[in-house]
Amino acid sequence: MEEKLVVFDMDDVMYNLNERVAELKGIDPKKFTQFGVYTNPNMTEEEKQKVLAAYTEAETYTGLTFIKPVIDLINCVHHEFPMFPVHIVSNCAAQAVKDAKLPQLLEVLDLPQGRIHLNVIDMKTESLRKKFPDNMLMIVDDSPHNIKIADAKYKIMPARLHNENILVDGMLDGEHVERPKTPGQFSDFVLRTLWFESHRPKQKGEDV
Repeated sequence: MEEKLVVFDMDDVMYNLNERVAELKGIDPKKFTQFGVYTNPNMTEEEKQKVLAAYTEAETYTGLTFIKPVIDLINCVHHEFPMFPVHIVSNCAAQAVKDAKLPQLLEVLDLPQGRIHLNVIDMKTESLRKKFPDNMLMIVDDSPHNIKIADAKYKIMPARLHNENILVDGMLDGEHVERPKTPGQFSDFVLRTLWFESHRPKQKGEDV
């Protein structure tokens, strides 16, 4: 029987990336109102370039302050629901970014390193692409693009300033997505859903 995976994003799920970029670059965090930096009408061209540069710099991802309830949730799912293996899938705009992220993830998560997938991409051509496993039960990601393309039974997009606008609603195009506003709501939905999936009777020929 094929295992069904629970996949978590890292940036703006496990910690607040855009808040950190705003602090490092001296930009008002309230300006991060669009998922796409290029099309954000609230930023000057200079601010957009600073943000895009920050996404490629190792400093941005050094000494991260993780959201403890989210880390606790990931570790809880790993231990309490081993029938649904947890994987981390996160894009990185440079090898130096990957090198900064990985040791911090290994420090706070109980997952084996083989379940942490940090994909180095070209921001100009691959920023809207993400390589997901084929056998997902649940996906957690702040990106409406990733939520849209992911093939998963349950899709969760934690509420962030950049994904709470009418443009995002259009991107999702009627997709059923859970959009928890707090870590508590987020954890509650994940744990209740996985408990249900682990206890419900399976239909003939159904893996999960």
